[in-house]
Amino acid sequence: MRGALAALLAVAGLAGCARAPAGPTRPAPTPEGEVAARRAFDALLALDGEWIATESGKDFPARFEVVSARSAVLQRSGFLAAYYLDFDGVMVTCFPDDGFQMRFRARGLAPDGKTLDFRLLDATNLRSGVAHGTRFTIELRSADELVQRWWWTDGTTETAIEILFRRLR
Repeated sequence: MRGALAALLAVAGLAGCARAPAGPTRPAPTPEGEVAARRAFDALLALDGEWIATESGKDFPARFEVVSARSAVLQRSGFLAAYYLDFDGVMVTCFPDDGFQMRFRARGLAPDGKTLDFRLLDATNLRSGVAHGTRFTIELRSADELVQRWWWTDGTTETAIEILFRRLR
């Protein structure tokens, strides 16, 4: 009896797995895309250190920190962001002080070799009508300077924000 019950449960379990809904599909990553994403992520790894961020004429401390065996870069600069590779792209999850989270994805460096263009994928805990980011870019001007440009919307109006980062020595 025990053997028959175990066999029945095993078959039922396998049948349940076979009927599990498939996750979202997307094109398979290409080797070229993975190389481009790796180049972009390596540029983010090089940001490790202490920075000063300037927004609207006001300075505040910022830090980029390489963590988890070089698989992620944390940005702390008035909000927390975690950058990481996703096959042929670079993902970032942003945690602003507003209590919601946004996920963005970039395909790699732009043809200029110094700009990453992140587009909003989704957000959690975001209430209707609350201003949130829809896109941002990182322009790597030099080893010691970068600019983040953010586009925010409340559903009716879009606002652009520019933040200059300078590395501290």
